[in-house]
Amino acid sequence: LPEGIQRIAQRAQVNEDKPHWELVHLGEVATCHLAHKLPTPAALSTEEVAQVQDYVANRWAGRLASDPVLTALVIGGFMEEIVKGVDDALATSSPLLQVYSAHDSTVLPVLVALGTSFRGWPPYSSRIELQLLREAASNEVFLRVKFQGESLNVLEKGDAREERSVLRRWDEVRQAVLANKPEDWKQACAAEAPAAA
Repeated sequence: LPEGIQRIAQRAQVNEDKPHWELVHLGEVATCHLAHKLPTPAALSTEEVAQVQDYVANRWAGRLASDPVLTALVIGGFMEEIVKGVDDALATSSPLLQVYSAHDSTVLPVLVALGTSFRGWPPYSSRIELQLLREAASNEVFLRVKFQGESLNVLEKGDAREERSVLRRWDEVRQAVLANKPEDWKQACAAEAPAAA
């Protein structure tokens, strides 16, 4: 564990045998306490709660980003629903607004599945916007992803500047989102996960 997180874990008496799961729980409970203006476990400050949540989110997002099959298992069904909604909207070519409501633990995997570089725990009342833009000349459809009103790079593939773009062709995003769908969900769910780093 990073030094700052280690100090927080010791103060909160986190079980050393399974610190990551207990830190998830600590972050969730402490965030809830802060939202309701209650004392936090181990008298954690707002900054310390944010540190724990960021650590948990970065670990979770990193795990998802490094394992496309795990991402498909976690959020694939919902991403298929989103893709179907977009495809249906494009087929009718009439303006359409689709609204979904989800927990923060859904928001982060959606952002990872879309290939954004967002890391950190999504705050309460987070908002993801998927905007479809049709180029008049080519009739090509592009996707822009906004989180909390700010555009994010979509399908980011590392640090190469030419790979970064807030607009991506919809067919490219669609293919990437559906690419790791297991053929046999039961078998994929039963497979042993690689050890966490």
